[in-house]
Amino acid sequence: AADGAEAVEQLVFAEPGLHSLVLMDLRMPVKDGFDATIAIKKMGIGVPVVALTADDSAETRQRCQETGFDGFASKPLLASDLALLLEKHTGHKMELAA
Repeated sequence: AADGAEAVEQLVFAEPGLHSLVLMDLRMPVKDGFDATIAIKKMGIGVPVVALTADDSAETRQRCQETGFDGFASKPLLASDLALLLEKHTGHKMELAA
């Protein structure tokens, strides 16, 4: 999605089970990641939402927790970190190239 509003719209109109995890950038136009996640949670969409940001401050982590994100990841997101997020939140295992 190009922005937070589009991310919410895609989840609302998606076929059930199409998405298993959302990596939500915090800084986006139209609707930021915080507002988009609040909307997703209020609608009862059960897809885990992980905050993705270059801002790894304690304040941002706290705000993400208070907002209701299911996890937190900082940029740059390494393949090994993505694999751990997928397994933790979806049960899917990702094979990493050697």
